[in-house]
Amino acid sequence: MRFRIIWATIVLGLGISTAAAQDLRRSVEKVSGRTDPQLVSDSSGEAHILRDVYEGLTTYGPAGSIVPGMAESWDISEDGRVYTFHLRDARWSNGDALTPDDFRYALERLFDPATASENAYRLSAIQGAKERLEGHYIQIGVTVNDNRTLTISLTEADPLFLTRLSHPAAAPLHQASNRANNGYPVVNGPFKFEQISPGEMVSLVKNDQYYGAAEVSPGAVRYWQRPASLAARALLDGIHLSAYSQLAADGLRLANNTMVFVARTSTVYVAIVNTATIDDPAVRRALSAALDRRSLVSQLNGDWIPTMSLQGDGPNQEPADPTAPECCRLNPDTCNQEPDCGKDDEFSLDLQQLLQGKDITLVSSQIERSMKIAAEMERAWEALGASVHVVNITNVTDALQSDAYDVTLMPLSTDTGDPLELFRWLDQRASKWISEPEFNSLIDAATASASSERAARLSDAEKALLAERGVIPLMAIPAINVVAPNLQGWIPNAADVHLSRYLRVSQ
Repeated sequence: MRFRIIWATIVLGLGISTAAAQDLRRSVEKVSGRTDPQLVSDSSGEAHILRDVYEGLTTYGPAGSIVPGMAESWDISEDGRVYTFHLRDARWSNGDALTPDDFRYALERLFDPATASENAYRLSAIQGAKERLEGHYIQIGVTVNDNRTLTISLTEADPLFLTRLSHPAAAPLHQASNRANNGYPVVNGPFKFEQISPGEMVSLVKNDQYYGAAEVSPGAVRYWQRPASLAARALLDGIHLSAYSQLAADGLRLANNTMVFVARTSTVYVAIVNTATIDDPAVRRALSAALDRRSLVSQLNGDWIPTMSLQGDGPNQEPADPTAPECCRLNPDTCNQEPDCGKDDEFSLDLQQLLQGKDITLVSSQIERSMKIAAEMERAWEALGASVHVVNITNVTDALQSDAYDVTLMPLSTDTGDPLELFRWLDQRASKWISEPEFNSLIDAATASASSERAARLSDAEKALLAERGVIPLMAIPAINVVAPNLQGWIPNAADVHLSRYLRVSQ
């Protein structure tokens, strides 16, 4: 993860009435007025709002780690397929007791095809979920044991299951109010709905029935709709925290604001190389070295992050290669000028000699963004003597099953922000193109590891994967947060989740 902070003062008071000091003002790209957690859209920022009013079995801590939510503890079977959750003494915003059956009801509704939730796949590892989604009514693996205990059974072990349970789609539902569908819903999170004005604002107030209400600092949270094009207006209006999935850099070049950029691992553009058709590792490294990541980023609108890593960037915020010598990671632009730097890395390759006369078929999707990146890659490789043929297809994943192509350009995304999910996808979907036994075994080890050991194993797996350049990272889509200097409790994290309950506005 990489972040940059520019400190200054913020101008307050235009367009929005001044609220009490303890009230928090946030902005997101879209306020649709949607209150159903199972229908939330992450791309518009709605998840930020619904995470403040709903809480699942697990939730996020201040620094983005997974912590107990409605479940105060849990047990996991040795094979990782059965989770038993022990619920805390919690209540809904109307004072009703929260029960395990509220979770069972919600999950059955989530997997009902009539709900049409685009988030149901997140929890499809639950027994019977896939069959329910296909219209077959069978029992799902959710069992209410007693009035405080719930068991969830999976078809296969999922090391990220506790993270998935923190998503609003996995939140419980108050059964009576959900069926009545009348007025604002009864909720169980730190805040509850006070007012909803679609296209403009959502107002939340503290939920006094919440088990941790005494530790919630803001008395109210106002979410204002501010599209990326109006980022400057939001800042001048006294917003304490604005969140954007992408924002033109010029929109943030303001003298009187605090700016924070956070690059998360949820979406990284990569070039996957067919190691059967381009079997020389030196040629694959030359393909990587020939690509100027900053030039690729310049072809796109938005503050994308050039990267040479799948998990984050280097300490000086430049593209960092985890397999390169330390001096190259710290200063890739001048790597080959460092006298003590290793000479077996791609920065010292004779690129033209390696790429001259090579025929390369590059696959890209038909999305404009991908086609722009592919055109820049074509230009860079042909400048070194290669002959590049770009093919635009609908589903680039299909290309990974064919030897008719040499390089596939595609975005890799995770649902959880955890790089393990990204690596497992590569291990399962790109195995025909990428044959790295060490990478495969390390991913298996990371999957079976405790979370405390996972980061080290993933780091080793990434080095094994990138060493031979079967995968070439190019750029990451950032999550951008604009933070007022008087906002306390905001901590940058890879999940880009900042619950209002942890934030406080200082005088």
